[in-house]
Amino acid sequence: MSEMLTRSLSGAAYVAVILLCCFTGFNSQLLLAAFVGSIALVEWSKFVPNTPRAILLFLPLAFLSLLVALSGEVLFSNPAILPIMLFACLMILMGLFVAHTLKLNQQPTTLFHYLTGVLYIALPMALLPLFPWHLGEPTPWLLAALFILIWCSDTFAYLVGSAIGKRKLAPKVSPNKSWEGFFGGLVAALIASYLFFYFLGILPLWGWLGFALIAVIFGTLGDLFESSVKRQFNLKDSGNFMPGHGGLLDRIDSILFALPPAYFYIRIIENYFT
Repeated sequence: MSEMLTRSLSGAAYVAVILLCCFTGFNSQLLLAAFVGSIALVEWSKFVPNTPRAILLFLPLAFLSLLVALSGEVLFSNPAILPIMLFACLMILMGLFVAHTLKLNQQPTTLFHYLTGVLYIALPMALLPLFPWHLGEPTPWLLAALFILIWCSDTFAYLVGSAIGKRKLAPKVSPNKSWEGFFGGLVAALIASYLFFYFLGILPLWGWLGFALIAVIFGTLGDLFESSVKRQFNLKDSGNFMPGHGGLLDRIDSILFALPPAYFYIRIIENYFT
């Protein structure tokens, strides 16, 4: 009972912080992306045993530089910040190469693991504070909806899979996931997307339904991807940042895959269908 209570409180705090940041403006969303992305990059780097401390510093610094670069025009109203921070990001990544080279007991493949973290974690998180905008106006419900659709899908996928799941979705990667659970989560997310359309508007009905499809399909792929990587490193969790839940990376694996396609999906709708 104590473990269940800890897990419930930890999960509730996570949801509350996410939603609070979604609805309290650009600076909060930027801080959320910076904090979550930095912690996740450290957890990702620690998959490799004996990761040099310099790399645990270089990756978050490179990410923060990239984040400021992509957000610079909004944050500082100064497009000139973009090349400066991108240059800083490049220089810090070069430092990562040097740190890896000087650590002679590191396998060459570990460098690719570190750099994959930049693509896998840093780029999606850098898009997070730019996501909740539509037709030039701040639209926090879009970001909140993406999280809610993924949470809705995960919850109902678990419930339906536990009740009637028989056909394994990816038995070698995640034995507990089933096709029945996947479609149960998909139906729940589609219903939730209709409710968003009914109460909020913002997007047309087909736009919300497509948004839900992206959240569920790419969110599931993100979950399976992180599970496969942890399996290769013989890890159960990415860390212990969240009591009862494991690492922070375990909680955002779905959003990391879903956020980039959802971002460009919204941009396509506003540029070509409005």
